[in-house]
Amino acid sequence: MARKVKELCHKRIRINNDYWSVAAISEATLILGNIDAAETLYSEASDLAKTRLGDLCTTRHQARHILKCFNQEQNRLDHCFNILTFFMVLSLDNINIRNFFSDIVIIFL
Repeated sequence: MARKVKELCHKRIRINNDYWSVAAISEATLILGNIDAAETLYSEASDLAKTRLGDLCTTRHQARHILKCFNQEQNRLDHCFNILTFFMVLSLDNINIRNFFSDIVIIFL
């Protein structure tokens, strides 16, 4: 089925290079086990999405799920998606700053 999805989406891309077609090819490529090619395709899809955060989050979620099913590190492809993560900390009570990841922006109010 993944091969058929790739075939259909490649035909669609020839007409209109849209985000969802590239994202679907990325997922099919990942399901077929080619993580390196999927990484490149996910990055291309992310560039097409620009600031459509909902679409990017949905595709990243799907990629994480597929990776989990194949016993891979779930966040392995997160860098392909242009998504800024941040937290708003309203109180420092019970917060251990050292536990935050390096790619998180912390805003203190």
